[in-house]
Amino acid sequence: MIEQSGLVVAVEGLQAWVRVEREGSCQRCSARNGCGQRLMAELSGPAKAQQVRVDNELRARVGDKVLLGLGEQTLLWASLKLYFLPLLGLIFGAAAGTWLFGNAEPAVVLVATGAMMLVFFLTRLLSNEGEVHPQMLEVLQPRDDDQPVALTLQARA
Repeated sequence: MIEQSGLVVAVEGLQAWVRVEREGSCQRCSARNGCGQRLMAELSGPAKAQQVRVDNELRARVGDKVLLGLGEQTLLWASLKLYFLPLLGLIFGAAAGTWLFGNAEPAVVLVATGAMMLVFFLTRLLSNEGEVHPQMLEVLQPRDDDQPVALTLQARA
């Protein structure tokens, strides 16, 4: 199970909104100083916080620090759908473009790119948003009741 800590920012009935900081694997890697991936991560800017909705079976309150978990199989399947299926679309699109247009390279590139985008959008359209749903595993640090809680909610479309 892949685990990440987060902070409960809102509770709505039996669900909670948890803010998690996006963190790369560079912090845990021993080769981080000599790696090109680290440079790319630094160029992409600072890590951004993301809010996820989870079932609040542990009855966490706003301000509690919690541990979230996501199964490896779930993450693997989501990664395959996000990366591998569009890649297959690109490959089959290139083959179809070559079969249809021969050596006309711009046409082959156009067909291959169109097939990849079509597979990507169909995968997104047919995917269930609740498929990749983390679980709240434990409350790591309950909120100190003497501390005021600042709460900001962002509108979701």
